[in-house]
Amino acid sequence: MKTRIFLPIVMLLITAIYPVQAHHAAAATFDTSQTTEIEGYVKEFSFRNPHITIRLAVTDENGAESEWVATAPAVAGFRRWGWTDAMLEEGQYVRLVGRASRLGRPMILIERADIEGGKLLELNPIDGSLVRILEGPKPDQTPDLTIPALTLADGHPNLSGTFLAVAPGSGGPRENPQFNADGQALQEAFDPATDDIAFTECAVRGYIRGVAANQSVRITQKEDYVLIEQEGDSSQKLIYLDARAASSDEHTLRGHSTARYDGDTLVVNTTQLLAGLTSGRGNALSNQVTIEERYRRADDEKHAALELNVTFTDPGHLTAPWHQSWRKLMVTDYQFAETECQLPVLANSN
Repeated sequence: MKTRIFLPIVMLLITAIYPVQAHHAAAATFDTSQTTEIEGYVKEFSFRNPHITIRLAVTDENGAESEWVATAPAVAGFRRWGWTDAMLEEGQYVRLVGRASRLGRPMILIERADIEGGKLLELNPIDGSLVRILEGPKPDQTPDLTIPALTLADGHPNLSGTFLAVAPGSGGPRENPQFNADGQALQEAFDPATDDIAFTECAVRGYIRGVAANQSVRITQKEDYVLIEQEGDSSQKLIYLDARAASSDEHTLRGHSTARYDGDTLVVNTTQLLAGLTSGRGNALSNQVTIEERYRRADDEKHAALELNVTFTDPGHLTAPWHQSWRKLMVTDYQFAETECQLPVLANSN
């Protein structure tokens, strides 16, 4: 049976289904108003952050074979929808659904509705019959019911642990930034196609981009430092508690951070950051930006939780401090996914 590339199918209500940020980031590269189906043999399956990648050997109606790439959300979402790193193997024959490249490149973007909607299939290559729907039992990611002590032996707040980016433990109020004239001009001129943190790139995310992102977080507290790890971009931030000065006045993607305890709260202040976008929606901040993070326990009757309140202060682009927040629930026995960014095939399909 020949592998086929199907014509686009109009997809309805997509803007009501997907988060605005992800949708904007994808729209620069993919036509998110339509879907395309492809069939082929699996060449490689990468179950890693920042994006799941499936490479297929696809044969068109004329018998010509080419490599296609399906890129998709990060591992955390796929786990929630029942996928594991054993879901696909080399040589399996599958049908995938996704958004096509705007530039005619041999790649598609798989989105949430495809994964949850039973549209991704393994087929028998001889007769095209269904072998299985590519989905599995949803894993148990129930947050812990055991609530650890609020304070450590030294009297500091107990913030150590892994906190999962999954509802109802994540999300929070999102303010719109109040731009000055310079910031507003940049936002009005923002084109998602110019965003270097896109589905087709492997650019390093800066601290501005990742600090308030909805990703699982692990905090380790020691006597003289705090380690904050983020799953989505595999970043690690080691912050000493002795208020040490920066080794130079250079601005970098990670900046210079200091940390201190303020009652029941860990306060992290970061300066010397390079200018950059905060998300796929744009919202560019200047190199005058400073970031304050305030971490505290925010338990309810059943679960231990971590709350983060982030304040961006930027006289270069903002007229007032910009606040964001999230709350995540504690979970044990949770392994962060590996990070290995893979570029898609960028050549034209013809």
